[in-house]
Amino acid sequence: MFTPLQVYSANSLLKSPMSVKQYVADAFKKGYTTLVLSEWKTLSSSVEFIRLCQEKQLKALIGLEIPWKHYTLQLLALNTTGYFELVDLSSRLLSNQTFLLSDYPNIACILTQIVSLEHLEELREYCKERVYVAVQVQEIELYEWANKYTLPMLANKRVMYANPSDYRALKILNAIETNDTLNRMSIQDVGKDYLPKANDFKYQFEQEKLGQIIQNTQAFYDCIELNIPVQQTLLPKFSERADDLLKEIAFKGLRDKQLDTSIYVERLHKELAIIAQMKFSDYFLIVWDLMKYAHKEGIMTGAGRGSSAASLVSYCLNITKVDPIKHHLLFERFLNPERYTMPDIDLDFPDNKRQDMLHYVAQKYGYDKVAQISTFGTFAAKQSLRDVARVFGFSPKELKQISDMVPFELKITLNRALEQSTKLKQWIEKSELNQEIFQLACKIEGLPRHVSTHAAGVVISDKPLSELTPVQHLDGQIQLTQMTMQDVEYIGLLKMDFLGLKNLSILADAQTAVRQFEDQFDIWHIDWQDEQTLQVFARADTEGIFQFESTGIRRVLEQIKPQSLEEVAAVNALYRPGPMEQIGHYALRKHKREQVSYPHKDLQPILEETYGIIVYQEQVMQIAYQMAGFSLGEADLLRRAIGKMKKDVMASEKVHFITGAQKRGYSLEDATTVYQYIEKFANYGFPKSHALAYSMLAYQLAYIKAYYPQAFYLALLLHTNAKSERFTMYLMEAKRHGIEAVVPSINQSQSMHRILSNKRILFGLSAIQGIRRDMRQYILDERKRGGKFTSFDNFIDRMPDKYTKDEYLETLIYAGVFDEFGETRSKLINNISVTKTNKNLLDKTFLTPIYEEVVEIHSDVLMEKEKEILGFSVSTHELDKYAHYYDKQYIQFSHHVLENDYVYLLGYLKKIRKIQTKNGKRMAFAVLEDQFAKISLTIFPEVYTRHIAHFEEDTVIVVSGRIDLDNRGEKICVVNTMYTLHDFEQKIYQKEHICFIKVKNIAQQQLVIKELVRHKGDTPVVMYLEDTQQYHQLPEKYNINFQKQLQDGLAFIVGEDNIVYKKRKNV
Repeated sequence: MFTPLQVYSANSLLKSPMSVKQYVADAFKKGYTTLVLSEWKTLSSSVEFIRLCQEKQLKALIGLEIPWKHYTLQLLALNTTGYFELVDLSSRLLSNQTFLLSDYPNIACILTQIVSLEHLEELREYCKERVYVAVQVQEIELYEWANKYTLPMLANKRVMYANPSDYRALKILNAIETNDTLNRMSIQDVGKDYLPKANDFKYQFEQEKLGQIIQNTQAFYDCIELNIPVQQTLLPKFSERADDLLKEIAFKGLRDKQLDTSIYVERLHKELAIIAQMKFSDYFLIVWDLMKYAHKEGIMTGAGRGSSAASLVSYCLNITKVDPIKHHLLFERFLNPERYTMPDIDLDFPDNKRQDMLHYVAQKYGYDKVAQISTFGTFAAKQSLRDVARVFGFSPKELKQISDMVPFELKITLNRALEQSTKLKQWIEKSELNQEIFQLACKIEGLPRHVSTHAAGVVISDKPLSELTPVQHLDGQIQLTQMTMQDVEYIGLLKMDFLGLKNLSILADAQTAVRQFEDQFDIWHIDWQDEQTLQVFARADTEGIFQFESTGIRRVLEQIKPQSLEEVAAVNALYRPGPMEQIGHYALRKHKREQVSYPHKDLQPILEETYGIIVYQEQVMQIAYQMAGFSLGEADLLRRAIGKMKKDVMASEKVHFITGAQKRGYSLEDATTVYQYIEKFANYGFPKSHALAYSMLAYQLAYIKAYYPQAFYLALLLHTNAKSERFTMYLMEAKRHGIEAVVPSINQSQSMHRILSNKRILFGLSAIQGIRRDMRQYILDERKRGGKFTSFDNFIDRMPDKYTKDEYLETLIYAGVFDEFGETRSKLINNISVTKTNKNLLDKTFLTPIYEEVVEIHSDVLMEKEKEILGFSVSTHELDKYAHYYDKQYIQFSHHVLENDYVYLLGYLKKIRKIQTKNGKRMAFAVLEDQFAKISLTIFPEVYTRHIAHFEEDTVIVVSGRIDLDNRGEKICVVNTMYTLHDFEQKIYQKEHICFIKVKNIAQQQLVIKELVRHKGDTPVVMYLEDTQQYHQLPEKYNINFQKQLQDGLAFIVGEDNIVYKKRKNV
């Protein structure tokens, strides 16, 4: 059967809008039984293509199109060996290495164009009788040329897309690749390089009397057999006696931990037996060796990640730091003997040490046997719309406007954006061009745009990887697989995750800082039930704490107030889509405000720690094991089936569960109730092993924050972009915890920030932007050679002229490095030229520079200069004086608020923009800027009329309102009320007081209430009724503004002695 030879998919980046999946599905519908895929230079799609063809029972042939001389050459694997020759050739091609076609005797070399006789002879010399010509219908000249030189011919058609109408999408991709623009009218509507029905082109060849070519082509394809080995176990061999060696190391680790009791010994024997049976001992030893190297080099490693923390073997090998028996973790959740899959031990390293670990692996096993895994960056909704519009000539400003019409939502699609965004819908309806842009953007959405490196994935092989899978080399880096993670695993290669975790870098640097004054401090030898540390979580004081930093999870902490590491882990597990629904119940049950109930009393031991709620996947497994008699391996299969919502498997497992439960004496009703309970919760259950391991890292950071805040904030600031809002926020948080940040000092600062004293962090010279690295180093070296600088004049004297340019000196002055000399920054700036002139005098023995006195620069200007040069301001912010309002939660930090929150925000009013609505009413937009961030304000006509006339730009105000999101996902405040500082302070004063009123009877009470409603405010009122001798706090609507007029009115009703106005307790 005819099949095209030249077929690109979207994996030939920006050369086809057709995905591999679309190609196979479309070809199947069009009647093909054999398919060829021949990408440009790459084999990244080959395994996916073979797998998809097998699913459709189609014969898959693998080709490769390459540049040769100044032609393109089509290559086709003639057998399995030929496929691996293509793998080698593609790897060389994408690594800029040379190759000889004569080295690949199992590949057919197919010409699709006329070449010179010289090159034809060269090709014949290389490829012998394996040279073919691929001829399309109407290519008469090529047909005659092939006949002239007696070259065997194959029927061909170039295929770049599935359907004729996809031609325009192809032209867009080509223009994106070349960064060209296109005239919409110049692109034809349909193209010819589409995939035809199988019989159509067979018929065309026959009509042109070329039927023999079809028959030759079919015979040629029939001779090709590819059997690409997949789902192998390609583990490197660590030791010839791996099982015994693993056992020795594991039991030594158990003894070192002083855990060699019967329960641990029995569990360890069981795990080792399963590992040996599944032939994974070498795998564990490889990981053990990696972690051993990291620990030897002093590289901080995490407690574990994912289900590997459930393994006692991992714990004994110091791969993980979680005791699985103590925490009731199940080995079968990690490695199930009843479901053969490769083990998955993911490793966390500090992000600044990940590369070290990669090079260690490459050096140990060979750089040719180790690779990082590739991933494809794809056209997301915003990107595809921008790219298509750019091709049609839209300006950068217009592109941003179009992009902003797509709502900010993770993984949003264009069709979903169209449903949500009125602006996008209106823009599309505005013109035919806009409609086409949207349609074409939808066509390319999701297609690969570029190759990237997977954030964590690494493969290790027992032989050179280019013998197993195509790779590519990046300059100076470890090689990269051409295939993505799914295909690499499908082949059977050992995939590991080396995740670079910034928070581990923070923890490592914090520990190093603590060791400056406690040299034996070890973050792994702390009290894991420390009250002060747990209070950090209970108070939700978790800025800078891994996975507990967001406003949302901090609110959960405030609800639950965890009192143990296990409860911290539960918060971590619950704060996810799905389990969030149970947070309220969990909190109420924990605080004994809701009764704890169980689907069956026998499940209490399993669900007691989570107050009757299934939080963890392990709990599902334990229920199935205890109640229905499942093995733990079977219980894991049940857990997976429910988690993946596999309905057919779930149905059979339900029968299995209920039958098993009945055999163990449970009624049909109880068994059904429990199974339904499992189904309800298990689909979002979280691995306890992962929650616990990551919560240990959070706990360690919280411990350092509780006891060594200076070390905590130093490490945090070292790993945060100084120009980010988060950096400023951390500075403010440090100040709130009594830690002062000090501007760089010319005599005390090193290159990096450091602890100056228990309560002070000194910024390093590296914080100063605009100062060259060599200049910074010269300053440090000169200070070491000649001692401390004694004055600004002395500094200039000792520095080379190239480092005393005015712009460098101004930068240093504004950064505050010379503050210690007692001169104002304005004076130093004003006298730079005087000081430099003095340097050039021959005899300066009796001369010191006379500085002209000038007024110091305004604090606002100094702050802006510090922000410009340091990325942040250490000088006192004008708004710092209102810190007590934040502490008492009268106002909120702008970066802490969430969508739909009703908030009070304080800051400078900026960028007021007044507009007129369609109804002729006035409204405004503005920006409120506090110490940390800026937030947009929307002031609708009603509020505008009440307030806007009283406010000017750059005044400090307070606004109240509700938080909304704009179409970019940015937070905005829809303002309800605006306050001057004086008005807000009066409001707070009222809130902090309470008014007690004593009345004789109901009649007098009614008179008092009438008086109260005429003086509404914020002070709550408590009334004492003499008749009943009872106190009643009145509803909030009766809160008052306690002023003299109200006081006189109440005194007239009840007498002055029966009114008490005083400050409330605990405010």
